This record gives sequence, structure tokens and C-alpha cells, in this order.
Amino acid sequence: MKHIYYYVPPCPNCHSEKTGRYVQKPLFGSDNMIIESLKHGEYIRCEVIEPVNNCYCLDCGHEWGAEIRSTYFTDEEIIKEKKKRETDKALDELRTEKLIEVALKPKKSVLMKFFGL
Repeated sequence: MKHIYYYVPPCPNCHSEKTGRYVQKPLFGSDNMIIESLKHGEYIRCEVIEPVNNCYCLDCGHEWGAEIRSTYFTDEEIIKEKKKRETDKALDELRTEKLIEVALKPKKSVLMKFFGL
């Protein structure tokens, strides 16, 4: 079965495969969008307005403009992209970071929850 995949070419500066694209930030749930893209083997960064230089490299920080179109990849092709781009590692790091945030968040008392504070 084939799935929609947004292929970002390797970095023209350092030739790294760890590249991603900028997308327009949704009103709600940008964290979920980033997590879902990592699960799918893609790196994204959310911006209010998508910049002209819509691609970026995680290794050297270079940004460039490219036309990113959706293509159809098989499960095997997506697994190859995940390995090349190391999105599983990034997803694990993000999940760990979120767990730490939740653990450090102060607990609300029953009264605070009741009054919506």
C-alpha cells in the first residue's frame, strides 16, 4: 500500500539527508502535527507564514527554497527514509522532552480545577 509522502531533497550545502520543510502553523495542535510527521518519517517546522526558503537542514542549518510536492511511497520506502533521516531518534527525544514537561508541571488542587484556574 502506498502513502502520501513529502520528499525533501538532501541539503545542497552539506548533502545531508536530515532535511525538513516549513509548513503553515495550524490554529491548534501543532505539537501533534510535528509528532505525526516524525512518525511518518518527515521533519517539519511550523511557521505562521511559510517562508520562501521552505527547506532546512538539521545538520548544518542551511535553508533553501524548493518546490515540495507530495508523492506516493510504499511502506518499505518510508522505512528507508526514516532510517536515513533518523526521525525515530528525534521522535524519542521529543517524547522524552514532553514527559519531562508533564512531570515538572505543578499539580492543580481540587479547588483550582473546580474554579478553572
